[in-house]
Amino acid sequence: MLTLDLNIIWTLIDLAVMFLVLRHFLFRPVNAVMQKRQEMIQHDLQDAQKNKQQAQELKLSYEKIMKNVKQEEAEMLTKAKEDAKQQYHTMMEEAKAEIQKFRKNAEHTMEEQKQKAMRDLKQNTADMVILAAQKVAEKEMTPQANQHMIDAFLAEVGEKQ
Repeated sequence: MLTLDLNIIWTLIDLAVMFLVLRHFLFRPVNAVMQKRQEMIQHDLQDAQKNKQQAQELKLSYEKIMKNVKQEEAEMLTKAKEDAKQQYHTMMEEAKAEIQKFRKNAEHTMEEQKQKAMRDLKQNTADMVILAAQKVAEKEMTPQANQHMIDAFLAEVGEKQ
């Protein structure tokens, strides 16, 4: 039936021994190195995932902070505008009050000067009337004397002014 050749048996034995030797000295160390590489790659992937997660959290935190900063900036700008408007209105009210005060003082001063001018005019008029009455009383009234007295009176009044 089947006849096996001795060479084939020795070849199979050599192959089995070679397989065992290679398995012991080559495949196990290579598998161990490959296992370590795979673990290292897995570890690096986990670290990368953690870093990605941390970066995402930092990004969200940054966006939240920026949103808050923008909101605070808008609030501060609004408050500054309101303060400026309030200050403007306050300054305008103070200016209006100052103008009113100045106007009242000017009106009061003008009224006082008007009253003084009227008193002075009345006094001067009264003095002139008295002076004219004295002149008339001193002289007898003739048309020529009247004319002479009026001219003298006018000249004297002109000198006083």
